[in-house]
Amino acid sequence: FRYDLLMNLSWYYCLIYVLLGLVFVFL
Repeated sequence: FRYDLLMNLSWYYCLIYVLLGLVFVFL
């Protein structure tokens, strides 16, 4: 398992959580 792939996945999860947070703020 490659470390940079794990970092990529964690980066995408952070981005998704930020977007969900913005959606909840604007609702």
